[in-house]
Amino acid sequence: MQILFGAGNGLEVIEKLKIHRVDVLLLDLNMPIMEGTQTLQYVREHYPGIHVLILSSDYSDLYIRKYMQLGARGYLSKDFDYETILDAIRSVYQQGFFFHDKVSRVLLAELIAKRTISIHKSPDPMSNREIEIIHLICREKTNFEIGQALSISVRTVQNHRLRINKKTGAKNAVGILVYALKNGLYHL
Repeated sequence: MQILFGAGNGLEVIEKLKIHRVDVLLLDLNMPIMEGTQTLQYVREHYPGIHVLILSSDYSDLYIRKYMQLGARGYLSKDFDYETILDAIRSVYQQGFFFHDKVSRVLLAELIAKRTISIHKSPDPMSNREIEIIHLICREKTNFEIGQALSISVRTVQNHRLRINKKTGAKNAVGILVYALKNGLYHL
């Protein structure tokens, strides 16, 4: 992991992104000149390959929902410890997202309330291995951790996840969790 730059406001972020190739952007919402919302929207539009991780002192459900809908790949409170922040950065880089417990609950409640994920019974039933993997995904395990737990390669886990996504109609881990909860494959 390498820190490429720091910036005091959103305009500085935009200028530095023209120079530096960035995989993950840790973005504070409270910035002068150009605040976090505008910066996030600009980055999502002009640099869609950059995964934005929000770091904020406001850890309310409303803000979490808002910024995740705007395209953030994770949302952290500034009160989190250093290790959690590092884990979040790694997760966003490796998996494309990071959902801490509260963020997961907020997004799950939103998805269920709006029924935004197409849940359906698959004509192609889940294999025992796929059900094992669903359970581990619901416990927020990474592909690497799933591979270790089941003594299979990360690539094999990725292939299983693709099949699970296809069978469930889910687009990500939250969708798999919703499917598992609604279909009795997992219980909180």
